[in-house]
Amino acid sequence: METPAVPTDAPSVNSNYVDQERGSQIGSQTNVWENVKTTVEQIIEDEQFIKVVSAILLYIPIVAYISTSIGWYHTLSGPTITIITIFIAALGLGTYHVVSYAEPGIIPRLHDTYEAFDAIRMRRKYTHVPSCIEVTIAGKFLRIKYCHTCNIYRPPRSVHCSVCDVCVHKFDHHCKWLGNCIGGKNHKAFYGFLFFTFIEGLLIFSLAIARITIMSVNRIGRNYIILSALLLAYVVLSGWFVAGLLIYHTYLICVNKTTNEQLKSLYADYNPWDRGILINLKDALLVHAKMKSLCDAKTVAMPIYDPGRSFPVNYKATYASIQQFESNKDLGFDHVTNQDWDKTENTPEDIEGMETANGEQNGNVENITSQASY
Repeated sequence: METPAVPTDAPSVNSNYVDQERGSQIGSQTNVWENVKTTVEQIIEDEQFIKVVSAILLYIPIVAYISTSIGWYHTLSGPTITIITIFIAALGLGTYHVVSYAEPGIIPRLHDTYEAFDAIRMRRKYTHVPSCIEVTIAGKFLRIKYCHTCNIYRPPRSVHCSVCDVCVHKFDHHCKWLGNCIGGKNHKAFYGFLFFTFIEGLLIFSLAIARITIMSVNRIGRNYIILSALLLAYVVLSGWFVAGLLIYHTYLICVNKTTNEQLKSLYADYNPWDRGILINLKDALLVHAKMKSLCDAKTVAMPIYDPGRSFPVNYKATYASIQQFESNKDLGFDHVTNQDWDKTENTPEDIEGMETANGEQNGNVENITSQASY
């Protein structure tokens, strides 16, 4: 009796087992890499972790300088260089901690729109609020958006931060490295942090080169030359980032723009906040940011329709009466210093018709609201 032939291409039990084992190994390796990827993404997105890392990176150069070089420089030239370097480093680290924990200019929110007072109708608001209103500054329209999270009209240049979940006065950007928003109240500290950190890096860079040169000429301290070279490399690699930010924010201050406005190309043709380089520098670095509550349910003087209460641009300035025009007074005022703008070109005939005037004037006055988005 003949034995039936077995097909040569038929899979064996052993081969099936090997394939299953190989597939399970590949699957387990894929799961491991997916878990590693997820863990890394969570670490990168964790602001507290990033904040700790940034603090460590900032402390490394000054700690390395103190531990390896302070005695040598003190012997070479006395305490002057050491005192100056440590003082500048203390200013840089101090402003870092200030801007990390300082309140950026959070605008108080309302729990409900019913609590807001309507300054135009002179009564409390019981209906659905418009998504935006428009105010004029120096004859130009600016769109003021309503924040449905905070139940307020955001003042000009203010933005609702999705990370902090608050509306921030003169919002610049949200910095993960600092774990905080940069706004009207802490922008000076932020710029000071960039400036002093850059000066600190420049000092350590110069001192490291001087030490390497002196020790190389005298052929002494090979280990210290290596340490100084490592410190020099660290300062060079990290310094370009600080230098770039310092140059960029110096430019923004000179043209009176925020990072948010620059990235969104707002005011490309016309910037109502730009008052010249010197005045812009003075307002940004010397003038204290003025911010009042935009809405207060307990006070009639804080209406929902009056964005000027928080950023000094209000209807007294933007909608002038006939008597004000006849008296030839300057109309409107600056958002930081309360100084007058040039006389506005628009003269609404009826101040009580301000709500309808917005729609009627849109076609007659150059409108920049298509560019502006707060």
